[in-house]
Amino acid sequence: MAWAGYFCKIGNDKFPNDLIANAGLSSAPNQQTDQDSYVDANGLLHRNILTHLRSSFKITTYELTLSQKISIAPFYSTTNRKKVHMTYWNDEINDYSVGDFYIPTVDFSIDRIEDSGPVYSGITLEFIEY
Repeated sequence: MAWAGYFCKIGNDKFPNDLIANAGLSSAPNQQTDQDSYVDANGLLHRNILTHLRSSFKITTYELTLSQKISIAPFYSTTNRKKVHMTYWNDEINDYSVGDFYIPTVDFSIDRIEDSGPVYSGITLEFIEY
């Protein structure tokens, strides 16, 4: 599949590209994981690399109005934080991949308060694949 115009989506909810800050995307796709790796008495490393690869990525936004913050709630809500099934752009294979991710707690900082509500400093959302 070629680039479909979005970086990640949960169900049909695509993360809005216009909220992503300049240089606001970083990814570590297809990370290898080990099980029971060890160094022997001769100092040689013995690795048991598992077949399942894990990706992680971060999205940092521009400052957000309250309505913009609410519009991306599927990407940080308490309901989804434990486990979310997501389609995401995998930079290593230059295609989309699908995986289950957890989302660490998000830190919200209010930059200022306007008549329409709070304006939040840019937030960083992190997604770590199971």
